[in-house]
Amino acid sequence: MSSYSSSEPHRAPQPASLLGDEHPLVVALEDHRRAVERCVGVLGLLALAALAGLDRATWVLACGAGVGLVLAASLWARTTLRNAEVLALIIRGDGAIPVPTVRRTRERRPARRTGAVAAAHVGVTDGTSALCGDDAHLLRDELARRRFLLRT
Repeated sequence: MSSYSSSEPHRAPQPASLLGDEHPLVVALEDHRRAVERCVGVLGLLALAALAGLDRATWVLACGAGVGLVLAASLWARTTLRNAEVLALIIRGDGAIPVPTVRRTRERRPARRTGAVAAAHVGVTDGTSALCGDDAHLLRDELARRRFLLRT
């Protein structure tokens, strides 16, 4: 475990030092960071190509726009995965760790502050949940589990 450094009291510990390098949230955060960097790089390239003029940089703009679309889709997928890992962490009861993404999720979405309401959210939005199926017994069990979690 890492502690706050006296020379940098304003900096929170890194997620990897709290959760370990192989934790799914740490991996998702790193993948998301790299996807953002790639998008910013392509946007910078597009801006430079646009400044150079369309006559000389048409092919760069066309290719960059295509790559930008692919990278935007990749960023969206990584954001979705990151958010799912944050909710999984909150559901497991580890939502109080000082990781900025977790803190923002808990502050922005009061209904997800506890592991109970986060589990309810995942149950409603996850397409593999019993709530989305047609088995009445599984649905009844899942609803009873959610009701229990919300009451505790």
